Amino acid sequence: MGVTKPDDIQKGAKLEFLGTATADSNTTSLEVSWTDTAHQMYLVVGQELKVVTLYAGLQLRLGDTSGIDSGSSDYSSIASQNSASSSTDSEVSRNESLSGIGLATRAMRSTAAHGCNFTAWVMRGDGTRNNQVTGTQSYTEHTGVLAGGHLVGMRKTAITVSKVAVNATSGNMPNGRLTVWGLRYE
Repeated sequence: MGVTKPDDIQKGAKLEFLGTATADSNTTSLEVSWTDTAHQMYLVVGQELKVVTLYAGLQLRLGDTSGIDSGSSDYSSIASQNSASSSTDSEVSRNESLSGIGLATRAMRSTAAHGCNFTAWVMRGDGTRNNQVTGTQSYTEHTGVLAGGHLVGMRKTAITVSKVAVNATSGNMPNGRLTVWGLRYE
């Protein structure tokens, strides 16, 4: 392993736009898919994702050419959540049998508040190793105060990721955008 030299800068890593999806009043899930699987990692960004149902959360799900995986035990997830109103520094939410990787796990406020914003790096996978996810998030929890923290998760069966989706745990998502970039090494 070596250090990248100035004359090799153009041969380094590239972040390439793969797609975006925007919510409207009838959206139950935002999905972005792509056909080029030559990227090693994906940067997934959720912006101002809102829910209609008070106390609902969001889930990040991964998929391949056969669709989005949403079985009741397809994912495991750990989220470290901090809240401006909490008497503790951090609350950890962990679960081994989920239908998606938890976002806004302290329960979101309805559309009157700020939505959930997150960034997550998703490992592409090669069909032989489970796909890992790591990232950060912020949102307005159901009490109306700022919450957020770190998240890690995993698709518990190995796939070659070629699509991602975000859905509300209950009701619609009337607002927000989901965007994906691919990281390619040359």
